[in-house]
Amino acid sequence: MGKIDGNVPKRFPNTKKDYVKYLNELGESLGDDEFIIAGIMRKRRDNYGQLLKDNDLVAFNLGYNEWKLNQK
Repeated sequence: MGKIDGNVPKRFPNTKKDYVKYLNELGESLGDDEFIIAGIMRKRRDNYGQLLKDNDLVAFNLGYNEWKLNQK
């Protein structure tokens, strides 16, 4: 993958696992203000997708559904 533009190669399905990978890549470029999840400052930016999924499932699912729509 390697890209942070949200595009997943067509050979991969648009699964939640793919979305977590995308968010993990995106998390490395976020500033401190954007890296607060569930009211807590998170330190591991390479794990952003999993942290969001575990701590703010509503935001994760909303983002996932929007991401899926943009992949079509």
